[in-house]
Amino acid sequence: KQWYQRRVAVGVMSIPFKIIKLAYPNSLLSLFHRSPRRPDYFITPSPSSSFIYKSSHMWNSCRKPANGTSFSSSTNFVKNKLKKSLLELQSCHRTEEWPALNFDINELS
Repeated sequence: KQWYQRRVAVGVMSIPFKIIKLAYPNSLLSLFHRSPRRPDYFITPSPSSSFIYKSSHMWNSCRKPANGTSFSSSTNFVKNKLKKSLLELQSCHRTEEWPALNFDINELS
């Protein structure tokens, strides 16, 4: 279960990166709406449990104006960085249980 949750989180965060960098995957491209003022942000749809809302919201929450994310990085580099950040975050809290803090995207480094 824990492995699956990490994999889902990495997938949710890597899709917006691919859309910004590569305009890919085509099947999802038209569902995401980029901000006209900040092309590295997404306009989120109405709050829901949909993948588009969750990934757009997570991406915008993690993007800080001066965080230095380079879109010249490879997608594999970004995925590995996300995995590392999630594992670091998850090891900061109780290891015998998986509290909600283990998945708090505002705590990502």
